[in-house]
Order: sequence, then structure tokens, then C-alpha cells
Amino acid sequence: MRLKTLLCILLAAAAALAVGAQEPAAGEPAPRETVAGDQAAVDPLTRLTEPGEHHEHLDRLAGDWDLTIRVWPSPDGEPVESVGTAEARWILDRRFLWTIYRAEVFGQPFEAWSIEGYDNQAEQYVGTWRDTQGTYTLVYRGNCRQPPPPEGESEVVAVPPGTYRVMTTKLTDPASGELLDIRTELRIQEDGGFTQESFIVLSPAESLKNLELVGRRRSGG
Repeated sequence: MRLKTLLCILLAAAAALAVGAQEPAAGEPAPRETVAGDQAAVDPLTRLTEPGEHHEHLDRLAGDWDLTIRVWPSPDGEPVESVGTAEARWILDRRFLWTIYRAEVFGQPFEAWSIEGYDNQAEQYVGTWRDTQGTYTLVYRGNCRQPPPPEGESEVVAVPPGTYRVMTTKLTDPASGELLDIRTELRIQEDGGFTQESFIVLSPAESLKNLELVGRRRSGG
């Protein structure tokens, strides 16, 4: 039933777009032209279907990257460091950013695919992650915000919009079968690079860092 309803909505949306593209009938006023920033004149359906401001934030991650990867096998241990690459390309008319990560982790070749975008209707970033370490598909959701104060300090250091993003997902631990809450924090640096950290959330006040990616844009990328 939900599928049938969804199809009806999509067909109605397509019909609305088709009608909007027709020439005005004789005697009818021509449709009003819009200019950038004139939000009142933009069709609400267009606002939901077209890439916007948040896709521009994602564009900071498009291109070719050299990666430094740090993995924490245990909470108290030292991280295992390796290097890798990432290639991020726009797909579906710049609605989604598709990134392929390649590296060698713990002596084994590793590859991961990420596809992320911004859902205008849900008003949140949505991303999927698949890799050669399992058969799962992780679905991340979240938004940009101002970062928390640095450790030991009380004041927030403001950053430009779109440069700090928090996403969350759930992952089943293959060893214990326990469902884990995972949080990632993405920071776009002033030099154009980025840092992405992953944490296992134990409670609202406690989390364990298990992964860090540091990206530097490849020369000419």
C-alpha cells in the first residue's frame, strides 16, 4: 500500500513538472521569471528536487585525495596507521557524491564505496557506506552544525557553515552480535583538507574513537 501511494505521489510530481513546462495559453500572463535569491518565486517542488546550498557544501569533498588512515584495534592501544586514496565524483546531475576509497589495512587490500547527498525534504544529509570488510550497508544521517568547544575549554570556536558535519548510524558487531551506535565527525580544514573521525558511542557522555581519516587534496586534483 505504501509503495502504491509513493508511486502516485511521484507520478503527480512528474505531471506537475510537465504542466509547468508547457507554454502559457493565449491570453494568459507569462510565468514570472525568477532570479537567484528570489525564494518566494521558486516552485516548492523545485526546492525539493534540485541541488542546493548543502550540495555546495558537499562539493568541498569532490576530487582526488591522498589519505592517512588510523585504526584503533582496542580502546587503550596505539592506532595502526596506513595510507590510501579517495576519488570523489558527482553523479545523478550533481545530486549525490560517490566516493571510492582504496587502501591497505592490516596488510589486506581495502576498498569502500560511499554515496552521500542532502535530502531537501527530510532536511538532512544521508549517506551509505559499503566496504570489503563485510556484507553490510551502513546508512548515515545527520547535519552540519557548530562544533563543540575544544577539550578543556568552555567557549565554542565558530566555523564557516558546512565545514563541520555530524552523522550517525548503527552497526552490528560481528563478534558479539551487539548493535552499536556509531558517530562520525567531518571537519573541513582551512587549507581545504579534511579530517573524518569515527566513534563507538557508549553513552551520551562517553565514546571510543575507532577510526580517523585525514585527507589532503592530491596535486592537480
